[in-house]
Amino acid sequence: MAQIFPGLLMAGVLLVMAALSAGCSSLPAPARNSEIAWQLLNVVDTGQTVTIARNPNEFWERSPPCRAVIGAHPSENDVYAWMAAAAVIHYGVSAGLNALDDAHPHSGWGVALNAWESVTLGIKGLYIAHNNRIGLKPWAGDRD
Repeated sequence: MAQIFPGLLMAGVLLVMAALSAGCSSLPAPARNSEIAWQLLNVVDTGQTVTIARNPNEFWERSPPCRAVIGAHPSENDVYAWMAAAAVIHYGVSAGLNALDDAHPHSGWGVALNAWESVTLGIKGLYIAHNNRIGLKPWAGDRD
């Protein structure tokens, strides 16, 4: 249970954030569904990255943007801070693109929103699939 608690805590924080800020309800349905999917995958990716932090002799962070921020062998606290920031930034970009589309209909912002959601969802899915293939289980303990 001690290994699962941080993940449950992060999931709870994300749910509370969504509830307090009107969540994704301001996004159009397809983007809202993609945003929710991305946020859920971000929680799974967080768990896998925590496993990297707990097993520095076996795994290292391979994502170039993530590695540039938290390093190849991050601490658990750095993982949680980065992934929480990524969740807020992702939602902020989605909401911003949606606001631009509302303010300037038919000017391409809706296409940009759909592209943003699709590309980032695909990338997050690829990271998780790769992590799973190499044996990264979310919130796994120290394997040494």
